[in-house]
Amino acid sequence: MVQRNILHNILEEKRVSKYAMAYRKNINLKDNAFPHLNNKIILKLDIKNFFDNITFDMVYKTCFREEVYTKSFGVLLTKLCTYNNKLPQGSPASSYISNIVMRYFDEAVG
Repeated sequence: MVQRNILHNILEEKRVSKYAMAYRKNINLKDNAFPHLNNKIILKLDIKNFFDNITFDMVYKTCFREEVYTKSFGVLLTKLCTYNNKLPQGSPASSYISNIVMRYFDEAVG
């Protein structure tokens, strides 16, 4: 319940890449496929241990940084969204957090 509140009241207001189609409201398979029409090559990646490789520091610096939140509040929010210094797979907020953390990567390869 706490992570859902963080997701709906804080995270969903944060910008993600226009290329990030996964884990977003009102985005479906057709929306994901449309930009790839008429492309000769499509790259699909499955990153091993993807969520485990998103660390506490990455979440803090991209989602709850000091420029927006007090340090103690940002650290608290980050602790509520991570487990053992990692982004837990399957939590309500993890998917959207991964889109925020990976925004610059998505823009670079998009």
